[in-house]
Amino acid sequence: MKPEHPVHLRQKAAQLYQRARLRAALVPVKVRSVLGLILVAGVLLAMYTALTAKDSSLHLKLQHDFHGAQVSLWVDDELA
Repeated sequence: MKPEHPVHLRQKAAQLYQRARLRAALVPVKVRSVLGLILVAGVLLAMYTALTAKDSSLHLKLQHDFHGAQVSLWVDDELA
């Protein structure tokens, strides 16, 4: 590995950063604010989904006028 190689990569990364910064400056402040709020809401929603319990409950009440009946409940392709 050449010693100049990491320096070359740092220079290239710095150039890409400067270009991205200039392009981001062209986006209006309101648009950046809205995109930031959407990003924060998405992160909070992802954290809520990841951290909450995965169990749930279901209450069923069945009424019928038949002499006999049979009920099957399938959850996620498995007979519960």
